[in-house]
Amino acid sequence: MAQTEDEQDWTPNEDNDGAERVRSRAQKKSQLPTKEKEKQKKKPTTKRDKLSSKEKGKQKVGTNADMSYLPKPHSTTFLRREAVSLWKRIIERKIISQKLLPIDKLDNPEQIQDILITSQLQGTVTNIEPYDEQVIQEFYCNMTKTISTPSSPLYGKVYVRGSFYDFTPDIINRYLGTPEAEQNMEINSEQVAQELTAGNVIFEKNKIKAASQTSKYATLQKIALANWMPSLHESTVKWTLAELLYKIGKGVKLNMGVIIYSQITNLAEDTKSNTSLIFPNLIFGILTKQNLKTHGPKTIVKNLNTTVKLRKGSHQNDLRSSAPKKNPLDSKTLINYFERRLTELEISEKQILRKHMDIKEERTEISEWLAILKAANEEDHEEDQESEEESQELSQEKDEHTQEKGVETPVSTSNSENRP
Repeated sequence: MAQTEDEQDWTPNEDNDGAERVRSRAQKKSQLPTKEKEKQKKKPTTKRDKLSSKEKGKQKVGTNADMSYLPKPHSTTFLRREAVSLWKRIIERKIISQKLLPIDKLDNPEQIQDILITSQLQGTVTNIEPYDEQVIQEFYCNMTKTISTPSSPLYGKVYVRGSFYDFTPDIINRYLGTPEAEQNMEINSEQVAQELTAGNVIFEKNKIKAASQTSKYATLQKIALANWMPSLHESTVKWTLAELLYKIGKGVKLNMGVIIYSQITNLAEDTKSNTSLIFPNLIFGILTKQNLKTHGPKTIVKNLNTTVKLRKGSHQNDLRSSAPKKNPLDSKTLINYFERRLTELEISEKQILRKHMDIKEERTEISEWLAILKAANEEDHEEDQESEEESQELSQEKDEHTQEKGVETPVSTSNSENRP
């Protein structure tokens, strides 16, 4: 059975007949005289001139700038025929939504806000718009590995809803307002662990526990898991994330467009794992900037929950209030500052007391275990000695019984020896 035009496979090197036809018609029209063009514009549309729905879909793809170098899509939904089977797996994956950071609701917003301003990352936590879930699924279903290959016609291109859209690190940076320049620096795990945990732990198996971080980096990690390096694993911090947090905390300039782009494109044609789909708000925002129109329901943007817990418990509090910025002679300013500082010191004191209590409880528990184990060990030793003494006594009695039996037994003589 012959395949239809839509079912034929394509390769990047094949000619795009549909796009070529559109381009040829455009060239012919450009060569017509002005009067001829005006006549054609005024000419009423007949039934013969009307296009089928399938042809309209193809024409929509071909109406972008210069589409002659792009491959012919399989349909208005899928770029390739293989994407039809991939769709079933894509729609089963979880989507990690980005979240809005309400700066004013942070316990101590000054330092976190200063970090975001210094690193030019405000857009990554404020420019968060609702998204159409199905559009994101189509985006990932149609994305190919060649999106990162400069020599490919599909470099920096994605296919969604019958049209091709631009998607590159530069576009991401422009959308978020993040810098394109990046400051290179060499760092090692020792200095990263020292900074993130105030020297409390070191990297083991290329990761550290999230609970060991200071309050500042615990807050930055919370932001990163939604907006910078999305993940559902909150209990540990792997080296890649730790390095990112370190640089952001130190105010090092980063090319966030490249960082985000590489994470998205790494999921291209990922048909085996159930890895979550990431950066949906960013992707949808960039597509709508290029006139993508959808009528589907939008997800609600949620706020990032940075609770006071990030300053308590095992997190060492390094989010200190800054000194008064106003006139120090103003008594009200000084009172407010010293009250805040006193509160911080009281919190630190409680943390130290809690730590001492924990140590005391652990010492008591260990002492009890040692007493029990030593007592049990002594009992076992006494039982071993008693058992050894009993075995010696039994052995001695056996030897004595054997000797007595040998003395009492007479030597037997034959009666035949007394016969003549």
